[in-house]
Amino acid sequence: MTHSAPLPVAVIGLGHFGRFHAQKWARTEGARLVAVVDFDPARAHSIASEIGGGVQALTQISELAAKVAAVSVAVPTAYHFAAASQAMEMGLHVLVEKPLAASLADADALIELAAKKGVILQVGHQERFFFRRVPIAQSVSGPFHIAANRMGVPSGRDMGCSVILDLMIHDIDLCLSTIASPLVSVSAIGAYLGSSYVEQARAKLTFADGSIAELHAHRLADQRARSIDISGNGGHIAIDFLTRSAMCDHHGALTLSVVPEALEADTLLAETTSFARAILGLEEVIVDGKAGRHALEVA
Repeated sequence: MTHSAPLPVAVIGLGHFGRFHAQKWARTEGARLVAVVDFDPARAHSIASEIGGGVQALTQISELAAKVAAVSVAVPTAYHFAAASQAMEMGLHVLVEKPLAASLADADALIELAAKKGVILQVGHQERFFFRRVPIAQSVSGPFHIAANRMGVPSGRDMGCSVILDLMIHDIDLCLSTIASPLVSVSAIGAYLGSSYVEQARAKLTFADGSIAELHAHRLADQRARSIDISGNGGHIAIDFLTRSAMCDHHGALTLSVVPEALEADTLLAETTSFARAILGLEEVIVDGKAGRHALEVA
């Protein structure tokens, strides 16, 4: 499948993450941001004006008919199914923010609908787009010990979900994509810290081959942190997602790898670019519905 003209796309939901999606789509090679959609017309017009370039401000998903080929769905998690399914029923390819859906039943229905309509469903686990550039397979072999630390600071926004679905699910996805062995047990503990949602959590994932992942997520911390350490036979890799760097210790030989290219360092831009290329038949989908569902199930 090839396109000579840019791929026409839209963003559905213009909150904190939706605004970022709109900004990245405006910079994505091979794509053209045609419209933004939000139930709040003032917000839609504000983002459209900010992006410029003739982007249309719409309030209904149905208004996208015949205008675009693909969408980013960045509405709150509770509405992922409704927005993504409506877009796919219209024959549109869908990039939906993580988590894939609010329930496994909804996730299964979205995966089934994508297959039925013949459209691509990609899930927004954007850390994969830096993680996959680190030579883990070449430096470390299993069984593994993985330790992940993901800290956020108070944002003042109602996230509408626990820290597990908000932050830890990134590291769950990274573990599941690294360790091929089946997951056999999960144990976890969490703290509400005055909120109606768990704000801090620790989890231990044990896999059939003996691999272990110990995950910590906290979104009311004093400072941000995004790191993962992977140890295995013959090597160790320490990755810092904030600085986009990786320290590899392979048989005592230390190497520091920093990814300087903007495309590789900007994971959301890498994600939209990869999604567009998958639609155009230029590469495989990196995080498909099945992968998104697996991370949701563990979370």
